[in-house]
Amino acid sequence: MHRFARPVGLLCIWLAMASPAVALPPDREALISSPFVDTSCGFEVDVSFPVQNEYATAFFDRDGNVTRVIITGRLVITFTNPVNGVSLTENISGPAQIDLVSGTAFGDGPGAGPLPGLGSGIWLGFGRVDFVTGQTLGHFIPLCPLLAGS
Repeated sequence: MHRFARPVGLLCIWLAMASPAVALPPDREALISSPFVDTSCGFEVDVSFPVQNEYATAFFDRDGNVTRVIITGRLVITFTNPVNGVSLTENISGPAQIDLVSGTAFGDGPGAGPLPGLGSGIWLGFGRVDFVTGQTLGHFIPLCPLLAGS
């Protein structure tokens, strides 16, 4: 029986070396967005999240390092000008992806917030935003004039 021990042992070593590295399983966590005040418009805008059902899924390499994060789920945002009471509520569910290996980060679909590539203010966007370069592709609407009531 022991005459098979060495070949089986060598086979196990070879399979361990030849098989691809096994990464750790992804980890999915709920995201929490707290209300805050934004001043990107040149006046105060209250920002709240009436629907927050987003999740971040992190992917790891075999050493436990995060390699990629994908944000999915439903997120609804409300922008309110406290001076005039003008309020806008939008679905900004994304999704977004961050690849820590390639150094890319982008959001697709509906999103909102300050976008330095488009100038100051708060923007509602339908398309792609590259969070690294600031480049945008799609349709983007400035929200500050709407919130100002003009």
